[in-house]
Amino acid sequence: MLTAVRLLWENPEGVDRESDRRRARVLEYLSRVDSIAPASDAVPGDVVPSFMPPDAWAALLAGVSPGPSSVFTRILGNRRAALFYYGFASLDRPTREYFLQQPALLMQAAEDDRVGVFATCGRSLRVRGGTVEVPGGTEGAPLWEEVAGARAADATEFIPRVLTKDEGRLALLYDGVTHLNAGGQRFALGLNLPKAARVERFKAFYDAGGASLRNWRPKGT
Repeated sequence: MLTAVRLLWENPEGVDRESDRRRARVLEYLSRVDSIAPASDAVPGDVVPSFMPPDAWAALLAGVSPGPSSVFTRILGNRRAALFYYGFASLDRPTREYFLQQPALLMQAAEDDRVGVFATCGRSLRVRGGTVEVPGGTEGAPLWEEVAGARAADATEFIPRVLTKDEGRLALLYDGVTHLNAGGQRFALGLNLPKAARVERFKAFYDAGGASLRNWRPKGT
């Protein structure tokens, strides 16, 4: 499923004609299959994990014409739903469960202006007990909170800020630092500096990194 999302939505509609044609052919085929082989006839091995209950997908797919198509085909046929699926699948189980307990947060992550960022960087979000476990742990939390403008202890506020800050540039940095080893994280966050110097240094680091991403437009990529 994740490979299908990447292949079908490598480019948004209207950017590359060949991509548009390939996507149309695949979706036409899936629609034909849906019309002659309902989901109840699926054979073992044909099951794709949904990661969310049907009512959650119904809310997210509201406005996407169902026709004879299965939820599977409707997800693949809609860029927003497909990218959300990709990002949601990359979360660990406790974080997915938290999102499902917070319908507003779930819908925010699926909005057009942030779903591309969520698909790319969702893998780095970890929520435990309503608190986001940020790169750098408790030492790093004040730095992320300063730049995001929200407390990590309030995941419903912190996560949307990270996804939308500067059109997703904060999320890219967050994702990058998350995947450094412990020493790399301390260096990137300046945790070896005195506490009084860390915030300004981190803000300068963030600003410098953002300058190189000014042409990045996740809403259209």
